Amino acid sequence: MGAILVRVAQLSVEAAETRWMALACAGSLSAILFHSFFDFNLYVPANAAVLAWICGLSAGLPLSARKQVVQI
Repeated sequence: MGAILVRVAQLSVEAAETRWMALACAGSLSAILFHSFFDFNLYVPANAAVLAWICGLSAGLPLSARKQVVQI
């Protein structure tokens, strides 16, 4: 979780193409992690599924459109 949160924070500063999506993912990850300090919200399957979905979106964000190399 920490690695994904750090990656999303870096993307929100560096990558202009995915800045808003990275900020949204960082905000939602921060909110659910903050809520987890006070409640056992990940025992609810829907909350755990949303967390997994947000982590998947965060991990799939490209670093930059200019740095991607297409191999044929």
